[in-house]
Amino acid sequence: ISGKTVTRIGMNAFVRNDNIKEVIISNGIKEIGSYAFSECKGLKKVTVPASIERMGTTPFVESINIEEFLYQGTYFSPSDFLGKNYQTEMFVHFISPKESKE
Repeated sequence: ISGKTVTRIGMNAFVRNDNIKEVIISNGIKEIGSYAFSECKGLKKVTVPASIERMGTTPFVESINIEEFLYQGTYFSPSDFLGKNYQTEMFVHFISPKESKE
């Protein structure tokens, strides 16, 4: 978005978009809307920065093929992003903001 500062990803922004393979949310994004990336069957890898302050209902719920979820903050838990029934075999790696600067 030319000349505009983006600070949020809206509700249902990419819902059911099976063409998305990887999501890297830029540092500076402060909010992810409800179900923003839900049911994205092609999604394999997600990176979420520590800058996220607000989040709607489970933005990645039912994106069942995620293999790696890298969250650089400490406030939210896997179930906040993925829902209470996220796959137990999913590799979810949380790194602290201190580790991400090294």
